[in-house]
Amino acid sequence: MDASESEEVAVAELAAVLAELGLEVEASTGPDGADLVLPGPLMLEVKASARPSLSWLRRRVRGQMDDSVLPVLVADHVDPGLRHELEAAGWGWLDRSGHLRLVRGGLQVDRRIPSLIGPDTAPIDPFARPTGLAVAVCLLEGSGNGSVRGLATAAGVSTGAAHSALTDLATLGLLEEGQRRDPDLFWAVAARWPTRWYALASGPGPDIPASVQRLLRFGFDDASAPGWAEVGDRVAQAYGARVAAEGPPKFYLPDQRALTWALRTWEPARDDRAATAWLTVPPTKSATSARVDLGNAFLAARPIVVALDLAADGSPRSREVLEDWAGSGRQPRVW
Repeated sequence: MDASESEEVAVAELAAVLAELGLEVEASTGPDGADLVLPGPLMLEVKASARPSLSWLRRRVRGQMDDSVLPVLVADHVDPGLRHELEAAGWGWLDRSGHLRLVRGGLQVDRRIPSLIGPDTAPIDPFARPTGLAVAVCLLEGSGNGSVRGLATAAGVSTGAAHSALTDLATLGLLEEGQRRDPDLFWAVAARWPTRWYALASGPGPDIPASVQRLLRFGFDDASAPGWAEVGDRVAQAYGARVAAEGPPKFYLPDQRALTWALRTWEPARDDRAATAWLTVPPTKSATSARVDLGNAFLAARPIVVALDLAADGSPRSREVLEDWAGSGRQPRVW
């Protein structure tokens, strides 16, 4: 199927889904480059690609000239990172695995499409489980010696879980011929990385009794095992990012139990301005293992974890830091 046929098929698919939702849709006959017209009128321009990459999307966003037309990507799969970029660019999408998003003005469609999903078909989401995220993080680091067994060992998951995650990542196009697709894999993981942060009004500090340290699971005695892992600006700066090390430290804790004990040990801050530290439990426990001694009071998270934490923040400042961060000897740039 050539490009023109692919576009025609995509236009027909989108029109059928819109009609299924009860929306009045017509073919566009104007010279504006639109393919379909919804009441309003709202003009839609269809962009078709079986497995679009972030670079594919960014080239087209840069060349986008007409804000009056809503571009809509039609693809076999739209991974979480690509969805984030599409939303930021103001695009819509039809994921053939069963999801439509069209948001412009009074039109607010963001829903699953049952007719696109077989009765026994579950959505492909390797990041829905902590094991899938752990495997993806190891791929971003280049750990695992290139084998499924090695990757499973590095991620701390079973061989079966690693194989399942790799299969799903390949189906989504985030792995090609066994190699990760940069920067798509990083941003797909980052889109599922945000966590809820808790502010402390005092603490933490390592100068507390050993028995309490064990309850809090600081993990000072074994950097390879899960424990408190510092992230944030100070650690990013130590890894080579051009960022001012300002504000309270941020810590990933190995599990919810450690977080509960921390919030009992130190008083929570009444508001963000009173915070002396920030705590959270990351999406995967593996983010708190294989920590690095940078000479601070607490061990640091690995560079890829620090980069994902920055990306998950989602602020323009964090994006700028990542854009300017070329990686380090510990971690190549994969974003």
